[in-house]
Amino acid sequence: MAREQNRALPYYYLSFASEPATDPQGLARDFYTTLDRTLFLFEQTERGRSFDGHAALSYDAALVMITATAYLRETSANVPVTPGAVWREITAIHTSRPDDHQTNKYIEGVTGTIDYGGDIGRHVPEAKPVSVLRVEGGEVVRGLQGFCGMAAGHTSDGWCPADS
Repeated sequence: MAREQNRALPYYYLSFASEPATDPQGLARDFYTTLDRTLFLFEQTERGRSFDGHAALSYDAALVMITATAYLRETSANVPVTPGAVWREITAIHTSRPDDHQTNKYIEGVTGTIDYGGDIGRHVPEAKPVSVLRVEGGEVVRGLQGFCGMAAGHTSDGWCPADS
């Protein structure tokens, strides 16, 4: 691994996927059970374990595309499913404003809450979880060094910027 090639210099890095949950619940539990016990047995070993959750981030990205496609079919059955149509429908993944006729359509993903805010121009989820991780001696230090965003079991650190 590239991080092992420079063991002398410790450093921090940002990851959009937090470390795999040690006691996952709900969707995360189902995801990690399938990942660890069925798909990638090497993830069970200490050496093979991924601490940055890229598999979970990939899963959530696919979930966003599947959900946007489903929303497109629900609301606009006559619109052909094209990359552009699905891309625009991604903004429908959001928490509804207070209204008797609307329902919350955000996603509780493996890496945290996915909510695009309902703004057609927004292409990044609101309060997307970002983890600060540290590498020492070529190995990722267990545990988060910092955290910003919304995710079950985590609270944003005080230094996190307000979402815009």
